[in-house]
Amino acid sequence: MTVKRFFANIIVLAVFAAAVFFIGWVQFFVKPRHCAVMQSKTGGIYSKPIVPGSFEWRWERLLPTNVTLTAFSTEPVNSVLAVSGTLPGGETYSSLLEGNPSFSYSMTLQITASVAPEDILELFSDNKISSQKDLDAYIQAAAKAAASSLAEKALKSSTYVSSYSVSPADVSSAMTKAGFGGITVLSASVTEQNIPDMQSYENARALYAQYSETLSAELAKKAQEQAAIIAEEDRSMQKLEKFAELLKKYPELQEISKSGDITKIMDALGALR
Repeated sequence: MTVKRFFANIIVLAVFAAAVFFIGWVQFFVKPRHCAVMQSKTGGIYSKPIVPGSFEWRWERLLPTNVTLTAFSTEPVNSVLAVSGTLPGGETYSSLLEGNPSFSYSMTLQITASVAPEDILELFSDNKISSQKDLDAYIQAAAKAAASSLAEKALKSSTYVSSYSVSPADVSSAMTKAGFGGITVLSASVTEQNIPDMQSYENARALYAQYSETLSAELAKKAQEQAAIIAEEDRSMQKLEKFAELLKKYPELQEISKSGDITKIMDALGALR
């Protein structure tokens, strides 16, 4: 073998080795501020996320069409959420108070959150996400659930958001309780809030409960009176039916009936009881 051929073989081997190395160098295909989940037909989902700056070489990529890399952004996501509504029975209770105070509420929260590569891998493995679109929707749904929970908490204590701020820990806890795990809350704040006078609301609710109780008692009383009238009318009808039968059986009673004397008729009916 000549020296020239020897060096040619070395170059071919070097190119081949470089190609093999490049193909298996998976994190080369992941952009900065992103991560990827690797799936292979031979091994399923790889146990670690693929992240830039961390060397990862996988032989599975040497097999054509064997590996799929699904990329996800690790950039923080900013969400602005508005929560509004009316306290239960608010419109009805408002009508009982002077001035018809409003029992509507509104709150705007700004939440910044992100998902770490390890958590993205876990969500992917649990079939909760399969694309960047799914991840964005997951974070938004978590932020919405947290905002609703915090608004409910604020309504129970009007001083809760008096400083127009909530902590990331509050939001993170609300997300976890709502079933959205794996999200890191970086910042959270209440930018606007309008909470009605909860003391007036409670007073109106108590007043309405008292009114309903009184109304129910009156209706029950009226129902009893009406039932007594119906029962009396039923008894009178039974007497008249019996008297009609007796007129047929005892013709002499017809003279009493023809007289039109109600007292005599009722006395005769009473004697038949």
